[in-house]
Amino acid sequence: MIPAYHMNFCEFFKGDGSVKNFSCDTLPIMYKIEYFKSLSEREMKTTICQRCYYIRHCGAFKEISTSATEYESVISKIRPTQSVVLLVVDVIDMNGSIVPNLMDYIGANHPLIVVGNKADLLSPDCREYLGHVRDVLKSTCQSAGLSNIYKVTLASAKTGFGIERLISILFAFYKKKVDLYIVGTANAGKSSLFNALLASDYCKSSARNLIERATVSVWPGTTLNLLKFPIMRPSHRVHALRQIRLKQELAQKKIRKQMERIKKKEKGFYSWELKEDVNVTDIRTHFTKDLDEKGGAWGQAISAYCSKVDGSLEHENTRPIPEVYDADQYDQSYWTFDTPGVINPDQVLNLMTAKEMTFLTPTTMVVPRCLILKPHETLFVSGLFRLDSKECSSNMFLTVHSGPNIPIHVVTTREADHFYETHIGKEILGVPIGDKERLSKLPSLVAKKLTVLGEGEKVAAADIQLSSVGWVSVAVKKDMVGMLEVFGPGRKGIHLRRPALMRHYLQFKGKRIGNSSFYRTKPPGWVMAKKTY
Repeated sequence: MIPAYHMNFCEFFKGDGSVKNFSCDTLPIMYKIEYFKSLSEREMKTTICQRCYYIRHCGAFKEISTSATEYESVISKIRPTQSVVLLVVDVIDMNGSIVPNLMDYIGANHPLIVVGNKADLLSPDCREYLGHVRDVLKSTCQSAGLSNIYKVTLASAKTGFGIERLISILFAFYKKKVDLYIVGTANAGKSSLFNALLASDYCKSSARNLIERATVSVWPGTTLNLLKFPIMRPSHRVHALRQIRLKQELAQKKIRKQMERIKKKEKGFYSWELKEDVNVTDIRTHFTKDLDEKGGAWGQAISAYCSKVDGSLEHENTRPIPEVYDADQYDQSYWTFDTPGVINPDQVLNLMTAKEMTFLTPTTMVVPRCLILKPHETLFVSGLFRLDSKECSSNMFLTVHSGPNIPIHVVTTREADHFYETHIGKEILGVPIGDKERLSKLPSLVAKKLTVLGEGEKVAAADIQLSSVGWVSVAVKKDMVGMLEVFGPGRKGIHLRRPALMRHYLQFKGKRIGNSSFYRTKPPGWVMAKKTY
C-alpha cells in the first residue's frame, strides 16, 4: 500500500515531510487522512508518501505548489539559531542557483560555507582549473550580496569528490556547539549532498541506517520540510581513527591511479574524472569487534517456532521487527537540517515540464562545443536562448558549455526569426517540447544587450550564463568590443560573468568542420589525463 499523504509531526514521518494535501488524476491509489490514524507509531515512522514512492520507484513526479512565503517562513527560522549555514551552488548554473536575498532571511551572523556542487560535470581547461573555479564561485557569491563567507569548496555529491574534505571542514565547528543548515535552490543537489553526509562519518553511527534519505530527483522543489540527522561528536579518538583511514585510502588511491594510468597509456587512451570514495570510519574497539565477530550468524536464517496444544512445534515465517529512528534518543546532539529547495524566479528550469527538465540536466562531464560567430550571425542554444552578434568588426569565438541534449545552431540574423518560428517545439531545437498550447505558456524571448571587451583570441574574456542550460564563453580580439543581444524567456537567467570560468578554450577546440561554423571537440578532460594524483 502506498499512502497518499506525508506528514512531519512528532517525527512520525520522513521523506519530503510535506503537510500538503494533493490529489493525482493519473495515479489510481488514493488514501484519506484516516489511513494514518489507523497506523501505530512504529508504522508511521517507517511510512513514506505516495509522492516519494513514485519519485523513487517509478520516476513519476507530482507537483505540489508551495508559495514563496512558505519557503521564506522556513528559511527565516535559521536567523535566531546558533548554526552554520551550508549553501549548495550548482557550478553549471552559478548565478541561477544562488539563493536570492539569502542574507535577508538568515542574517549575517552565521558562518557561511559555500559548496560548488556538480564539479564532476566541468570539463577542465588547465591543470589548475579547480582553483580558478573556486575563485570565480566566491566572487559570484560576493557579487550576489553574500557575506560572512567562511569557506568555499568544490564537491560532487554524485561521485563523492570533495565530500571527505567538506566533512573535515564541518567537524571543525563541532566545539562551537552549532547545528548545520543546508540551503540552496531547487535542483542544486542539496538533497544529494544531505544523503552523502548522512551516509558518512558526519552522521552518528547509531542513527546512520535508521534515517530515511532525502528525496532526490531532477525536479525542483522535492524537499518540502526539514529533514535532519544527528552530527557525530568528533572525539580525539574518532578524529585519529578517521585521519588514519583517510591517509590509508589516499595511498591506495595513488597506487590505483598509477596502475590505471599505465594501462591506459599502453592502450593509447586517456580519460579523466573527479571521483572519490566516501567511506565510514570503523570506531569500534577491539573488544567490540571480537564480540561482533563471535556473535555474528553469517548466512544463517533465523526462524521462530510456536508450541501447539498437542505439544508439537509449528514453524512461524516471521520477520524481525526493524529498528526505527527515535529523535528523542539524540536530544543532546547537534543536528544537520536539509531545508526546502528555494525556487529562484530567475531560473528557466521553473518554466519547464518534467520531460523537458531531463533534457536540460547533464549527467556526465560536459563536452564543450566551439564555434565561430561572425557579425550579423545568430546562435541558438536550444529553443530557450538566442545570441545575436551585433556591431563587432571582427569574429567572435564562442564555446558552449551545456549538456549533450541541448542542440546548437548558427544562422544569419536575417533568417533567425523564420528559423525559430519554424522549428520551435520540434526536435531540431530540443526544448521546449510541445504544441502551440504548450508553447503559449512560455514567456516570449526578450533581448538583453551585453558587451565583452576582448583579451585576445586565445583566451575567453567572459561568460554568458544561460540559466539552467549552462554558459557560453566569449573570446574576442584584444581591446575589441564584442556586442551581443542575448534573448531568453522573459529575459530570465541571462548574466555576464567576468572572468570566464574556463578561459583556455583552445584546449577544447579541434579542427574546423569543413566550411561550417563549428570545430571538432577534443576529448573532455584530456588536459588532466596525464596528471598523477
